[in-house]
Amino acid sequence: MTNRELLEFTLKVNIGTCNEIYTKMDRKPKDDFSFVETSLEDRLLVKTFNTLVTMNQSILDLLYPERADMNLPNPKHLAFTNLGELVEVEVQEL
Repeated sequence: MTNRELLEFTLKVNIGTCNEIYTKMDRKPKDDFSFVETSLEDRLLVKTFNTLVTMNQSILDLLYPERADMNLPNPKHLAFTNLGELVEVEVQEL
């Protein structure tokens, strides 16, 4: 397996993991009084998702340099509001 193939494989696995987190993460409040609190598991899943999204963007940029000339949307990350609601946020390029 070449390094390029390994990066392509890593990207595929990361995308699958991101899809699992995004579609299956519990977004419902635990009860009427704890909706502001987020669990360690919730925060770790969001952090993992965001890290993988950032990694995926770097891999895609390396594998497909022509992406720099395209008008692609900024990647979306997950974040918690002050009320503990899970929302998507657009990440600006550095």
